[in-house]
Amino acid sequence: MATQKSWVQRCLTPKVDLPGRLVLGVSGLCWLLVLGLWAVLSYGGVVPSMFLPTPGDVVAAGVRLAADGTLSKHVLASLEVVLIGFVVSSLVAVPLGLLMGSFR
Repeated sequence: MATQKSWVQRCLTPKVDLPGRLVLGVSGLCWLLVLGLWAVLSYGGVVPSMFLPTPGDVVAAGVRLAADGTLSKHVLASLEVVLIGFVVSSLVAVPLGLLMGSFR
């Protein structure tokens, strides 16, 4: 007679699929905790707004920058920096890894 595992046992068993509702619920809870911590730290005055702006200020700045067209320019500049860094690091890391793997 097969026994039904509880959801706790199922979550702690390796190589077993987790229930989809559990995954979505925990993911949503993590996002809510991060946003809540951000709001508490910024609106509560624990961290100065110079270092951690409030969520409202971030949304307002995003809307303002999207409206005047500078947001896309800055996003593309950041994307360019990330891609150049990836290419340069790949050009160094792949040959170095091959050399390290070729010798004892």
